Amino acid sequence: MKYTKLILLIVVLALLSACTEDSSTGPVDDPNDLGIPIGDYIPAKLGSKWEYDYNYNGNLGTTILKVTGTRKFDSGVYVEFEEEVDNQVPNRVYRKYVDGKYYSLNPEGSTSMKGDFELLLFDETFEIGEKWEKTAPLQLQTNKKDSSIHELELFDKLDSYKVKGVKYNDIIVTKVKLYLLTEAGSKFQLSEYVYYYARNIGIIKMVASTEVESIVQELTKYTP
Repeated sequence: MKYTKLILLIVVLALLSACTEDSSTGPVDDPNDLGIPIGDYIPAKLGSKWEYDYNYNGNLGTTILKVTGTRKFDSGVYVEFEEEVDNQVPNRVYRKYVDGKYYSLNPEGSTSMKGDFELLLFDETFEIGEKWEKTAPLQLQTNKKDSSIHELELFDKLDSYKVKGVKYNDIIVTKVKLYLLTEAGSKFQLSEYVYYYARNIGIIKMVASTEVESIVQELTKYTP
């Protein structure tokens, strides 16, 4: 009987040991996972960081974009990014991913637009040349009922693209034109933006221009 109990004890200990070993080799939860879908073109974990150099009309500087968490709005839960330009006080930007679609959101009070402003940045299923737009009323000190119009286009899809000598793959290029629509019905273009998104990286390059200004911003370092 003693030998039988000893054998059973050895078997139980062996099983417990095996269970412990199996669990140690299983998947481990990532403490930086935000718990929401993120999409391949704006990958984000807590602490993810993008560092950029920019050239603004010949003036050079740096921009740092860092994931700080999530925030819930009426239109859903967004990834919160902290954007710091040349060590100035950072501002916050918000992004969301739903079924292949990428959205941005400007909270009420952060821009001249009325209310929270959500904008579809692009859809992975769009074809080259596909366009969409969004109009938003402006919050002005005057009583004028002017609006902003965002006209967007999936401008190109590239197998690869180089930024500062680094080759990135699976590129989506979008173009955004921003217009002012006056209460009287006149429409004026204010600016144009071109964004280069790389799969599993995010924005690698941005080119913005007006009639008198231009800025080119390029990725120098990405920390997942």
